[in-house]
Amino acid sequence: MKIVVYGAAGCADCAALHSRVKAVIEKNGIKAELIYNTDFEDALQKEIIQMPALEIDGKLIFAGKIPKEKQILRILEQNDNHIRA
Repeated sequence: MKIVVYGAAGCADCAALHSRVKAVIEKNGIKAELIYNTDFEDALQKEIIQMPALEIDGKLIFAGKIPKEKQILRILEQNDNHIRA
């Protein structure tokens, strides 16, 4: 699974989402490649206008919010049936 967190440089909420996603992956033994992308041009190309945003395997899952870790885990489980290491 490839997970991309889109954020803006210096955005505390963006960094918080990245940290939460990373924590969920580590705590639950999830096999995933996690990328933190702060390139505004990349976000614009994907038509992402609210930050932070979460993309899983090329699919935009949400933008403009920071779910709790439990919600992030549920999102990851719903988007991949084979996430456990």
